[in-house]
Amino acid sequence: MSQVNPTDTELDDYATEYIKHGDQTKAWIAAFPKSKAKPETVHARASEFHKNSKVKVRIGKVKVRVAEIAEKKFTITIETRLQWLKDIFDAGMQTYLDAQGNKRRESLTASRSAIDTLNNMLGIDEESGTVKPVKVMIGVKDASRP
Repeated sequence: MSQVNPTDTELDDYATEYIKHGDQTKAWIAAFPKSKAKPETVHARASEFHKNSKVKVRIGKVKVRVAEIAEKKFTITIETRLQWLKDIFDAGMQTYLDAQGNKRRESLTASRSAIDTLNNMLGIDEESGTVKPVKVMIGVKDASRP
């Protein structure tokens, strides 16, 4: 264990655990699992280690890597969701001619359900993890009436 010149593994372990937990002490314990430091000393060592410029640089690099992975795997942009919403709306607004030749609108039940789902997706409160629905108002006219 070398806190002045930490190894790449120690830097990676510390940065990963620090980003995961936001806690210097937990991150330090993960980076230096064989340390015999007393519990009251661990926090002081963790605080000093966190100030190391190499540590700060590694945390920054890991944050960028995590953000890139999250962007690729977990992010669906608001623009994408709104495009899906428009596609659903457009599909629900289509009309067809029934057996008597009258214009009828496609069923809006599935569209309404999809719109509710998308509204909930758009309203996630990241701090509390709760969903705060964002209502999208859509005016619908009966196609069979002029």
